[in-house]
Amino acid sequence: MKTILIAFLTALTFATVTRATDYHVALNGNDANPGASTVPFRTIQHAADVAQPGDVITVHEGVYRERISPPRGGESESKRIIYQAAPGEKVEIKGSEVVKNWVKDRNDTWKVRLPNSFFGSFNPYSDLIHGDWFNPKGRDHHTGAVYLNGEWLTEAAKREDVMEPLGSSALWFGDVGEKNTTIWAQFRGTNPNQQLVEINFQDNSEDVFVEVDHGPFLMDNNLFLSALSLRDLSQGGAYVHNLFTGAIKLHSYDSRQTPFLKSHSTKVAGYHDNPNGDDRYYNNLFVQGADLSVYDHAPLSMWMGGNVFLNGAKPSKDEKKPLVKPDFDPAIKLVQQADGLYIEMKYDPAWNTERTCKLLRSELLGRASISDASYEQSDGKPIRINTDYFARSRDESNPTPGPFENPGRGNVKLKVW
Repeated sequence: MKTILIAFLTALTFATVTRATDYHVALNGNDANPGASTVPFRTIQHAADVAQPGDVITVHEGVYRERISPPRGGESESKRIIYQAAPGEKVEIKGSEVVKNWVKDRNDTWKVRLPNSFFGSFNPYSDLIHGDWFNPKGRDHHTGAVYLNGEWLTEAAKREDVMEPLGSSALWFGDVGEKNTTIWAQFRGTNPNQQLVEINFQDNSEDVFVEVDHGPFLMDNNLFLSALSLRDLSQGGAYVHNLFTGAIKLHSYDSRQTPFLKSHSTKVAGYHDNPNGDDRYYNNLFVQGADLSVYDHAPLSMWMGGNVFLNGAKPSKDEKKPLVKPDFDPAIKLVQQADGLYIEMKYDPAWNTERTCKLLRSELLGRASISDASYEQSDGKPIRINTDYFARSRDESNPTPGPFENPGRGNVKLKVW
């Protein structure tokens, strides 16, 4: 189940519905149009606003810089609202905006001033990261960010820091006034107006939040690269062949009685509160801030195996033979190039040879404890995770941990989008 930006949908299975309306969205469209294929809408959000149960929204190729909050969902398996990319076309949704008109201040520091209206109702440069999981260490951290050619700059603790000559890490700092937001950023020896510089205008500081889902659900072959990879307030999840570089936040017990469904149905099978645990972690790569020890005191049983922990990432006591390499820094970077997005990392084939991983099947995953349902495909057939992120076949006798099967040795560079 490779994570693709267009695949955020609440209903991914196509269903033929009588009197369904087909809406189209394209970069050359206009939200004043009726949304037909020849006169499409401009934004996905506008299509979501008008779509009703049974309708289909087809998004055409391009980068859509917008936040999408569907106001409604489907009514049944036969009356879903379906969002899909046009066949053969590449669609990307971003919570960032390209910014030009940078003016040099001093040294390698440039600044740009934007009206607060640019950000709409949410300005991430005045929004603080907070929560019981987060230690600010005596300074402010904002949900805003600055990117140079796809690489994340570090937020400075104070404006004076970003005015200093550039050190080992490029810094940025933001100041939100009554009418304008000013951002200072360091760009080493380059004019940012001639590069791809983006700032985020939506809160994209976490990858996934699973809330009150009793399982079974499966996430495999994904790249979780945000500062917060996963917020977990569910049970019965299976996380297989993923790359985690951020924190994993386990929420405390939730007493809400929430529904679980019959297999392959929208019919409610029962209700249950939300304890921690009953998750499965197999054949993943965990780096730096990733920490599975948060599950050590979960009241429900955990199942783990075949995971690799690098550069300070921590295993759980529930894994009997984790492969831990505290001094190995894979130096993971996302790099934007003209033809796409690449991940760069150091890879050691010994992660495969120092122990053997199992091919993930339904039998190994078992049944979710609360729903008592099996992990299986939508058609009821057993699950076999025998392909990787690129749909390449895995070694079924000893599959490679992480989303990429045998990516190479040493420094590797892989096009991921």
